[in-house]
Amino acid sequence: VFRDPERVIGSPPPRSYPAINTRALEMTLQEADSIRAVREVRVTEDIVVKIACRTEAGVKASWSSCGSGGVLWDAAHVLNDLLLAYPQFVEGKRLIELGAGQGLCGLLAHRLKADEVLLTDSVPDVVDILQESASLAQQITSVPGRIHAAILDWEDEVKAEHKPCTSDQFEVVLSSDVVYAVEHAELVAAVVARRLAESAEARSIMVMRIRGAMWQMME
Repeated sequence: VFRDPERVIGSPPPRSYPAINTRALEMTLQEADSIRAVREVRVTEDIVVKIACRTEAGVKASWSSCGSGGVLWDAAHVLNDLLLAYPQFVEGKRLIELGAGQGLCGLLAHRLKADEVLLTDSVPDVVDILQESASLAQQITSVPGRIHAAILDWEDEVKAEHKPCTSDQFEVVLSSDVVYAVEHAELVAAVVARRLAESAEARSIMVMRIRGAMWQMME
């Protein structure tokens, strides 16, 4: 968790993040969904990430259909700025994104030449949309790394008796705005401990909006 980016790794490029009206954002995304099945997010002048807007069954990426996983949140853009400033964090690495939602950060990590990207969420419809985005990413780019999606329920994860095998652990764990309550903080910490590889090079990178006593929750 980069609580003080300047002290820990140096500041990422400056950028302004206006407050988002969730209802207005949802309406905008639903309007886009009615027109096309894919929308584009311009990350830089040279990088445009394409995100699927619906499942093959027609379930749309929206708050009403997918909950928080159907909305693209500010923290994802902040995490992307960090990845763009330090692409070495993901290049050539095996990576998992927790609570990926729209999957923007994992999709960018794929473009930044991560060796493998696993996009995860607990909501089946969200994961179906993530897999559509992952398949699209491999179709339209020449990046060789693997990108795919899977269901990962944090409560089931922490109840598991055995730690994941080495092939199911990752050098990088990404997450953005996945903590909203004390129980979320505890679950995220437990999942990161299980999924992060036992390596000096392994790192968990989390960006989140500070809400109330959130730092105390994380600590």
